Amino acid sequence: VAATGKLEGTLGAAGAYTFEVRITDSVGARETRTFQMQVNPAPSVTTANFPPALYQRPYRAHVEAAGGTGAYTWSVSGGSPPTGLTFDVFGELAGTPSIVRAFSFEVQALDVCGGAGTRTVGFDVVPFFSLASPRKNAVRDVFGPEATTGPVTLFIELIAGTRLDGSIRLVGR
Repeated sequence: VAATGKLEGTLGAAGAYTFEVRITDSVGARETRTFQMQVNPAPSVTTANFPPALYQRPYRAHVEAAGGTGAYTWSVSGGSPPTGLTFDVFGELAGTPSIVRAFSFEVQALDVCGGAGTRTVGFDVVPFFSLASPRKNAVRDVFGPEATTGPVTLFIELIAGTRLDGSIRLVGR
């Protein structure tokens, strides 16, 4: 407690604290009161990864946190969401992704008392094919000239009344 009577400083840990304040006036009269204070932990972002997003399809996902005091205000604190997606103050990632690849960026949850927690979150934007109107070069159209080699995850939407029979083979150069 400062000479002005202001309680200030940094606590080392969250928890319940009890303290006494004693005042003495100019004629020597004293008064003592006991106070209790609850210190909450800073927010902790609990979402590590968003579910996969489908290329050129509307997407919406939320990030979660625990701890802190009151509601959170969310922001991007490092990197950025991919083109076509935005991250808002309510912790929602939404939009239509326009690039197929893995992404990560850092988000921050800020509570009403100024406590903050950050975490890098990741997710994949994966190709989307519809068998409704197969077209030549569909794979190249999705992956573009920057396509890489290696395993690829595909989500395939079947039209009502159709089914897959056997294996799927992607052939191209």
